[in-house]
Amino acid sequence: MGGSGTTVNNSEYDESNPYAVLLGPSMRQIVDFGDLDGALSVLPTGNSGQVLHPHYKDQAQMFLNGEYHPLPLSIPAVQAVRVHELLLLPSY
Repeated sequence: MGGSGTTVNNSEYDESNPYAVLLGPSMRQIVDFGDLDGALSVLPTGNSGQVLHPHYKDQAQMFLNGEYHPLPLSIPAVQAVRVHELLLLPSY
């Protein structure tokens, strides 16, 4: 994977092995503030923070290929494409 600490494709490597990437960004996102629902995003480790979850690394190849998926940001657009909803309620 190309890139360096001073490029848009941020990544770091050891000087002794410049082609072995040690770390990279946690996500990439493209947002046109004139069209919030046209935003794009990709997470190299996927949408889950749980290592054994099927969505933990399902975006890694997209990230390496420079690909993105849609990231709607307005409430109506999010509601139109949601698959699951987590509702957190206070306990009284």
